[in-house]
Amino acid sequence: MSSHGFLLPRPVFAGPRNSRAVRPASTLLGSRSRALWWLALSGSLLLPLLCAAPAAAGNDDGVPVGIEAALSGGAITATITAGAAGFYNPAGVAGGVSNSVDVGANAYGLRLYQVDELVVGPMGEHQGERVIDWVIAPTLLSYVRKLSERWNASFGLFVPKTSDFALQTRLDTVEGSRWLVTRAERHNEYYAGGTAALRVSPALRFGLSLLGVYSAAANGLTETGGGLEQRTVSLVAQNSSKSYELTLRAGVQWEPSPELAVGLSVYAPNIIVANRVDVGAAFSGPPSSDPDHKNFETVQGTRRNEGRVLGGAPGLRLGVAYRYGYSWVALDGTLNLPLQADFPAAPRRTGFNLRAGVSHELTPSIRLGAGLFTDRNLSRADGIDYYGLTFGFSNTRRYDLRDGRVVGFVTSISGRYAFGRGNVDGTEVPSLLAQTPVFLDHPTPAVSQELSVSIGSGVSF
Repeated sequence: MSSHGFLLPRPVFAGPRNSRAVRPASTLLGSRSRALWWLALSGSLLLPLLCAAPAAAGNDDGVPVGIEAALSGGAITATITAGAAGFYNPAGVAGGVSNSVDVGANAYGLRLYQVDELVVGPMGEHQGERVIDWVIAPTLLSYVRKLSERWNASFGLFVPKTSDFALQTRLDTVEGSRWLVTRAERHNEYYAGGTAALRVSPALRFGLSLLGVYSAAANGLTETGGGLEQRTVSLVAQNSSKSYELTLRAGVQWEPSPELAVGLSVYAPNIIVANRVDVGAAFSGPPSSDPDHKNFETVQGTRRNEGRVLGGAPGLRLGVAYRYGYSWVALDGTLNLPLQADFPAAPRRTGFNLRAGVSHELTPSIRLGAGLFTDRNLSRADGIDYYGLTFGFSNTRRYDLRDGRVVGFVTSISGRYAFGRGNVDGTEVPSLLAQTPVFLDHPTPAVSQELSVSIGSGVSF
């Protein structure tokens, strides 16, 4: 999870233009004025997009991938140069000046969920719950190879999403029944593939990534209610899905002046190669005098996609960065486009996310980073919008070999905090006095807090 920008030689952004030659003051003032004007213009374009974004569900930036993303809140489209560029902006792979191996881990993390009304009773009784989801997951493994003076290639494995938690609560109703309700969720996504990137000039780079995507998700709901003098009713519902997909990502990085860098990355919708969804539900109740009413009912089903259909999240990612010395500040925005696939993706709406970050060179070997970010929900279902910040540092060590080559090692530690608020699905349990109990979904407010520490390391040679 390292960055070539952190290793030898330290580039202006991602390219090899790293000279510290002194320029005339008038030239310096003019170029910086133009860079600041471009930065202000880009910010004025990105900020209204964020304000106009609707709140939805389906977060795309759950786990930062790479040192640069972890340190600066993900504001790295214009500046990224490491193996993680294959995921965020493929053009950044061409910014490396040497071979490198990058490894990253979300060493420790937790998510605290608090749901106000996870279960609601027939007379308006309600009970909430809170739970902690512990996260220990690798986020990146990549290898970048310098093929020639112009061409670089990389292969990487990326894990941008991971969650596994269960909410459980008990509700005592006015009518004397007691309910036990459990909701569980598990979701993981893995990206793996290669990137080819071309350095057209010191100021212009292009890249293209072909990634395979494996997504696995499972959800479960169990509701059991009963009383001493009342019947017992149970509902168990489970669904799971596995999907194998392919996606393309294309990117460009351009430096119109020594102080300014602009990056653009285009994400194509995924092509679903194979997919399977399993759904099962079972209902059990008391004996009934109605001959058409079954005491125990089950429903099961499996569906696979027929042909090649589209899924995933198409979008555009735009970033602009301003350099001062060997440090930079950046703004970064993502336009997520709506997608209505026949199967299996959930309906999405147009939405925006915004990131701002700084990477400051404290010494030639120590770099500090900080950032602010949004991770707003993008599907039409209920969900949680997140807002957060990151902070950390990286340390670089360089060693001269006898044959004249230089080997560099980088390590980093960064923290991430996010606060989220929105609506999630609770459940409304029926009255056990009713002839036919009916279970209903019940949207309920929820609050989530995420706290994690990411550790990364890399070597260039």
